[in-house]
Amino acid sequence: MDLFLGIVVALVMTFIIIIVMCLHCSWWVSGTNNPPQFKFPPRAKKSTCERCGKEFEQVYREEYNAHTSFKYCKECRVNLKIKKWKVEMS
Repeated sequence: MDLFLGIVVALVMTFIIIIVMCLHCSWWVSGTNNPPQFKFPPRAKKSTCERCGKEFEQVYREEYNAHTSFKYCKECRVNLKIKKWKVEMS
């Protein structure tokens, strides 16, 4: 009886380990034999500032799966914001 109980416990533990490993490797559970590949971010999108003419990169926003669409470079956006604050304060 003790031998039978030992075999049952060993089989149950093996089954639990296999389930945990399958859940950990979701690619294996999904039925594919290949693990997920590293996903490279999209290439940088270049834009030209409409104010100063300098070229700058648009930032890729992964949550929206798109690049930003600023008309002005960072320096010009900061300068425009400072001028706006000065007008509001006067």
